[in-house]
Amino acid sequence: MNKRALLNLVIDEVKLRYDALAKSALDAKDAATNEESKAENKYDTRGLEASYLAGAQAERSEKMKESLFYLQKITDEELGEKDKAVLLSLVKLEDEDGEVKNLFILPVQGGIKINLNSNIIQTITLSSPIGKIIYNKNIQDEVVLKQGDTKKYFEIIEIN
Repeated sequence: MNKRALLNLVIDEVKLRYDALAKSALDAKDAATNEESKAENKYDTRGLEASYLAGAQAERSEKMKESLFYLQKITDEELGEKDKAVLLSLVKLEDEDGEVKNLFILPVQGGIKINLNSNIIQTITLSSPIGKIIYNKNIQDEVVLKQGDTKKYFEIIEIN
């Protein structure tokens, strides 16, 4: 699987999310500063609530922008073949029923699902629970993933 193509799809998704978030932040700022948000009495908190929302949206937007910056700086050399589950590895897990999970370990933006060549790949970070479990593992290592109250056993069948 081409990790550069996969990373480019992740970057495109993050850009879409950033654009939507930046628009939401601007809309929230407009709502906070709009004449209609002016308090009509001491119990009217519309303007205050809108300003809190605007601040939070702006902060999320800035973090997303930083993530985009980091992702765009990843070089082809850094994406090279890996023999352990480390940063920028593409890890394929298989459970006892033959269910396969494809995970792409990134420095930021875990939780994004990308469809590449009919394969669903989920991005994770090393600080996520699953990232901590698979970190530094090798092919044929077994890992246990907790899903609610149940445990699922997976074998690492491929690392790129």
